[in-house]
Amino acid sequence: MAIDSPQGSYFVTSTSQPVPAGSLPSDVVDLTGALSYGVSGLSAGSTIQVTITLPSGSNPGSAYKLINGSYQDVSSLAIFDGDTVTLSLTDGGAGDSDGTANGTIQDPVVFGRAAPPAAPVVTTQPAAQSVLAGSPYGFTATASGSPIPSVQWQVSTDGGSTFSNVAGGNHYTLSGTATLADFGKRFRAVFNNALGSAVTNAVTLTVGGIDPPHLQSSASPIVVGQSVTLTASIASTSGTMKFFDGATLLGSKSTTTGSAALTLNSLKIGSHSLTTSFTPAKATTSLVSAPLSQEVKPADTTLTVTPSINPSTIGQSVTFKAKLARIAPGAGTPTGGTVTFFDNGVARATKTVSSGAASYATNAVTVGDHAITASYSGSTTDNASITATAMAESVSPANTTTVLTSNVNPAVHGQTVTVKAIVKRVAPGAGTVPGGTVQFFDGDILVGTVNVKSGVASLATKALTVGVHPITAIYGGTATDLASFSATTLNQVINPAASKITLASSALTTTFGHSGSITATVTTVSPGAGVPTGSVDFYNNGSYLTTVSLSSVGKAAIPIASLSRGTHALTAVYSGSVNNLTVTTVVALNETIT
Repeated sequence: MAIDSPQGSYFVTSTSQPVPAGSLPSDVVDLTGALSYGVSGLSAGSTIQVTITLPSGSNPGSAYKLINGSYQDVSSLAIFDGDTVTLSLTDGGAGDSDGTANGTIQDPVVFGRAAPPAAPVVTTQPAAQSVLAGSPYGFTATASGSPIPSVQWQVSTDGGSTFSNVAGGNHYTLSGTATLADFGKRFRAVFNNALGSAVTNAVTLTVGGIDPPHLQSSASPIVVGQSVTLTASIASTSGTMKFFDGATLLGSKSTTTGSAALTLNSLKIGSHSLTTSFTPAKATTSLVSAPLSQEVKPADTTLTVTPSINPSTIGQSVTFKAKLARIAPGAGTPTGGTVTFFDNGVARATKTVSSGAASYATNAVTVGDHAITASYSGSTTDNASITATAMAESVSPANTTTVLTSNVNPAVHGQTVTVKAIVKRVAPGAGTVPGGTVQFFDGDILVGTVNVKSGVASLATKALTVGVHPITAIYGGTATDLASFSATTLNQVINPAASKITLASSALTTTFGHSGSITATVTTVSPGAGVPTGSVDFYNNGSYLTTVSLSSVGKAAIPIASLSRGTHALTAVYSGSVNNLTVTTVVALNETIT
């Protein structure tokens, strides 16, 4: 580089220093650095021309002088010719940096040329800031590019999801005074020129200077179901207050006074770490309170028992329902656990609680008065309890009916007849009559007394005579079942039994005067029974011979000796009796006498 001043033999000195970054426009290329030279020995206030020759190919097109601490464009003082620049400088004038007409010109100057076209590139990223409310803040960003890019600052109030332009934010530095509403806002700069754009990182403005919200409870500890009011306050105005149980959101309230309350009755048993967070209006970052410990304990309970019916009848199904309730300030329905039911102090059943109740159904309650009580085992949410007063259940004996049946009707003489008395409980009584006795009558005559087993008493007899027997029965009753009698008479019919007669000879062929006999045997045909009575008529070749009475074993005989020589076709006829029907031999007995 050469510097020449042809107007007289002046003393010229020069030095070159680096230009601080950012001192020149971004679309200007620095060719020389800060070239500082001086010309002395001049007449005060005189003007000279200084020619500066730059290295070949420099082709300067602009000149910048350091004036009042910054480089300003003074290209109008220069004539550019290839690599040569001619400056017109006046002592104490625009070309003299000391600004004094003292015969010496000081002239720090930088020569440059236009940079090639380029899209914006961010050269300085903004930095996040934390300031107190009411304090100034500022974000600075720069970018290179040719032409020089424009800048537009943007702000996000939703955590960086969306951005909007900041009014007046068209400078490299965005500044302002922080308020609580600025808490958590995010800022970025967007640079644009004809060739493209560049966006800086988004950075957060944190505003401090106020205490986090204060959280308090209306009561602690509380019991399950009890209502509790949480109150949160902060030295602010508009915003949103959120209440948390650990990480679980309990509720959210908007406030314009910095205070909000939330009433709950759903906190579960145990220890809860409650917090609240306050988010100022249009802010995205929240202030969180210190944890508040809230204890929830099991609720005390009451227990009552009611029957589905009272008084009841033996065998009738009765449902005893145990109802649980929480004692204030507890509220809601008790859950979990079991209820044990007692009858006169004896445990009868244990049932699981569902929807605050447990039920026990039974038809086994005995006759008499019963003191029904219950005890609740308790659960993780509800304390144990017992019935304060016993419930008196009265059970009465059941009315009964007695109905007669016969296994065979009509029957024949001697046949076994079984008469059953079926004793049943009348509704609402239920179940089988377990005992007692039944008296059976034939007309007015007691014919038997039989124990009841499983609701039935049976009388079996063969002693009924031929005819119609009006059978009735009386059930005597027990402590559990009332007496009853057969409402309808069973008319048991007994008919004479069928008979059978056979003839037999001690000797079918014999001589005249033989001492043997011809015997007629009369029997009762099943299902009849017993030995027939009466007599048998004997016939010889169809002619009547004689009549003989039946013996005690149902036999009648005639002597063979009463027959003459020859062949005799003997037959017999049983004349019948009250109990047996008449019958005649079917085949004759042929007796031969020689």
